[in-house]
Amino acid sequence: MSKMKITSAPFDRASSSVFSMQMDMLFALTLIIVGSCFVYGAQALILYLFAVFGSFFIEFLWNGLGKNQWKIYDASSIITGILFASLLPIHTPTLAVILGAMFANGCIKVLFGGIGKNFVNPAAMGVLVVSYVLGSLSTYMGSGITQNMLQSPFVLVTENTPFTWHIFYNLLLGNVQGSIGGVMVALSLVSVLYLLLRKTVSWRAMVPAIVTYALIIVIWKGVVCLPYYLCAANFIFIMVFMLTDPSTSPNSAVSTMFFGGVYGIMSGILVCVGTLENLSCVVALLVANICVPLLEKALYPKQARGKIV
Repeated sequence: MSKMKITSAPFDRASSSVFSMQMDMLFALTLIIVGSCFVYGAQALILYLFAVFGSFFIEFLWNGLGKNQWKIYDASSIITGILFASLLPIHTPTLAVILGAMFANGCIKVLFGGIGKNFVNPAAMGVLVVSYVLGSLSTYMGSGITQNMLQSPFVLVTENTPFTWHIFYNLLLGNVQGSIGGVMVALSLVSVLYLLLRKTVSWRAMVPAIVTYALIIVIWKGVVCLPYYLCAANFIFIMVFMLTDPSTSPNSAVSTMFFGGVYGIMSGILVCVGTLENLSCVVALLVANICVPLLEKALYPKQARGKIV
């Protein structure tokens, strides 16, 4: 009987399943790209192309310098670029898009050993770099990066806003300001059905995330605001495409459910506080990623923790 050591995230997943998972994710993200281009026009496609180029180029360069076998078939660099671009506003400067994508894939994923070994989601960290680090260089990058990053559909919602189907439809279909992919709520919901049927993602993190997030919104903002807030701040998009990332989520079922709960709670709190606006759920995801080793350590059986079994 072979020996196996119980460890905590990040985990290097089996390479045999990488191709099918990445192809499913690419197909689902294609729906988001098409929807973004329909709403925002050719500028959205340009933004996606620059983000994919930056992510793709840094991995190509790293593998070339390191004389490693370049596994282009897993498409991880392309997916990172798409996810990164999806969380950007339409008017993000081109140079900021390229540098942010290079940082996301290069510093957060490649430097840690490649796919499956990063401890936080690369795209989410790249968005923070673009919004705050590159935002401080507005003289060179173009003005208003941070201000644009914070724009969200929350401007349509207050505690006293009555529920109207017009506002809800706009939020659901992405006819609002915000990130070009994060506002595609309806398409994200279609995508998650496909990914669940394909067993590419699991419900275990998503259900606790929705329940805890909804509870905080209802308690803090009231029931009338719940439909609006479920469609805002990239919550659904991040939950579908990034919370379910196997490399930055726990390995056990119970830990995964608590992981989803952490994301939902942090998202609810940050959204209700309102300081970060459209970046609220991005920060919440990073916090949940950082908590993964703690959750695994706390929830694994004590008698097996750290032992060879």
